[in-house]
Order: sequence, then structure tokens, then C-alpha cells
Amino acid sequence: MDPRFRRGNLVSIVKYISDREQVSNSEIAGDLHMSMPTVLQHIKTLQTKGIVEETGKHRSSGGRRASLFTLKKDLAYAVGLDIKRDRQIFLIADMLGKTVYSCTCEVPYEDSFAYFEKIRRNLDAALTASGLQRSKVVGVGISLPGIVDVSRNLLLQSHALGVSNVSFQGVERLIGFPVKIENDANCAACAELRSYKGNAVYLSLSDTVGGAVFVAGALHKGDCFKSGEFGHMVIDKDGEQCYCGKRGCVDAYCSARVLKAAGGGDLNTFFARLKRGEENAVNVWRRYADYLALSISNLRMMFDCDVIIGGEVGGYLKDYQIRLMELLGQYNKFEYDNGYIKIGKFKDDGSAYGASLLFREEFIENLFVRPERVADYSVM
Repeated sequence: MDPRFRRGNLVSIVKYISDREQVSNSEIAGDLHMSMPTVLQHIKTLQTKGIVEETGKHRSSGGRRASLFTLKKDLAYAVGLDIKRDRQIFLIADMLGKTVYSCTCEVPYEDSFAYFEKIRRNLDAALTASGLQRSKVVGVGISLPGIVDVSRNLLLQSHALGVSNVSFQGVERLIGFPVKIENDANCAACAELRSYKGNAVYLSLSDTVGGAVFVAGALHKGDCFKSGEFGHMVIDKDGEQCYCGKRGCVDAYCSARVLKAAGGGDLNTFFARLKRGEENAVNVWRRYADYLALSISNLRMMFDCDVIIGGEVGGYLKDYQIRLMELLGQYNKFEYDNGYIKIGKFKDDGSAYGASLLFREEFIENLFVRPERVADYSVM
């Protein structure tokens, strides 16, 4: 077999397993259109190299039960760091995408060396608390609220952090790991839509409002990396002041800050008050939900696909999904089925989780082309 073709098969199998946690040989053969002898040979190779291990047997009503395979538990790990205005969220995941450790550090952002030194210290503390060896960590993905040039590890502009043209290249030397950066909403969308192959729009409702567009399972970033800046669509030209300088932006009406302000600065407190029926919370929610429905309707009109609601607020919306659908009926007269609204499964840690995925595919690709690198992770 051509070595390049063989390598491609091995990479495809590892990616397939990493997306599905545990699989059988027949599932691999069927979904990846490989012959059973080819799959058996490749699985044996992956077991020999310490990349894949048998994890059990399929349930069966009769006959021989098929073996199930998964990636080796300690194959490698990646760190996701979500930088927000007032805190740093760290999350460590394995190559199956399972979170093995997470923590939040209350650290206000500042454009200084001291801030990045705090990242180093907090990262070291997280690794120590997790009990993982540094040699098992393939890199640190960093999620940022702003416009990002990933090719240069450069934060071009962030109104939320009040900075522009901040390079993260030096962070690699400081923390001792490879670094990739990405927009926070893109990271959160990748977390929600991991392995998704269709079209979707993701709307992130956190301290800032952002979003992402997926076309045929691929993230569409736009010509200038600004795709998905839904928080700065204007829905009331004479409306409230947005932090970006404009008036009437979605962010001014639908960010988590709006609800936190009515909950003493805490989102849990707000929704607790809303459930108790406290008048102020109910009034704030009615206004918030109306603007949210308007924004969702606009996104549906533009993209004609599922709209996934995530971020901090998204994690609370399951109980209010029906009400949102009712409100959408006021703005969308072209369809009666509002089932295109989906509620995300992440709350505050979606961006950090998505950032941890930035190194996963690269690591898998490199398993079979850079043996000197792979040797660091004891898989060759």
C-alpha cells in the first residue's frame, strides 16, 4: 500500500474514534468505506503504537460480540484558556474531547506583562491540580473576545478588552507550550458543533454577544475575520449605547450583562428571581426575550438554517425555549415551525472547551508524519 494512502487511512481512523469515543471494526469499515481486512490491519498497528486500546465488547443477543476500541486514555491533552474581561477560564481535555480538569481564576484583563505572567502561574497551577505531566500537553488554545488573525497569533481588535494589535507569539515562550488563538464565539461554536457536517448559525450570549457561521460543517470566517459579529448588528438605530460606540447593537440588549445587572451581578441569581416571579426580573426578561427573538428572526432570514443559542445565557434557556418560539412567530411570518432554534449544552466554559480543540486535529495529523514529536507522547 502507498505509504501516503496508509497514513491517510490511519489518520481517518483516529479522527473517527476521537469523535465517537468508542467504535467497532465494522463501524469503522462501514462509515469510512474501508475493507474489513484493511481496518483490522490498521487497528492492530494503532494498538501496537499505543494510540488505540480495546475498551470492551458490543452488546449482542447472540453470536460473537464485536470488540470496541477507543483512543488510549492518556494519549495526549490540550488546554483551552478563555480570556474574559474579568476572569480566566482554564479547561484541560483529552483527545476524545473529555474534560479532565477545569477552573476559573478571577483576573481582570490588562495589557501588561504582569497579566501574561498570571496566565503562566495559573496554567502551572491547573496542570499541578490535574496531576498531568507537562510532556503530555500538546498545546494551549486561547479564546479571545475580538477579531483575531490566527495566522499571526494576533488579536487585531477587542472592544471588550479595550485593546488592539496584541501579539500572542511571545506567550509561547513564556508558558512553554505551543499557542493558538481564536475568537471566543468561534471556539464556543466549535464546541457545540463538534463533528457537525451541516449548515448552522451559532449565537453566543455571554458578557459580549458574538456568533459564528458554519457552512457544510466548516467555520466561515469572512474575508476580514469578522464573520459572525452578530452582537454589533443594529436592531434600533436610536437605541441604547453599545460599548463599541454605536447605538442599538444587539449586544446592548442581549448580552449576559443585561440580565446580570438585574441579578446583583450574578446570572444564577437573576434566573432564580425570574422563577420566583419577581416583578423586576420578569420585566427585564420580557424585554430581553423580545429583542432576542428579533435578533434570532433576523439570523434565520439571512441564513435559513438552524440557529443555536449558546454562551452563558444559552445554558439557562431550555425552560424558556417555547416562549422564545412564540415570540418568533411575531417576527417570522414565513414559517410556522420554529424548531430551528436549538439550545446549546455549554454555559460558561464553551469557549474554553472549543479552544482546547484547536490542537486536536493537528496532533492527530502529526501522529504519523513527525515521529520525533510523537515520541514525546509515548505513542510510537
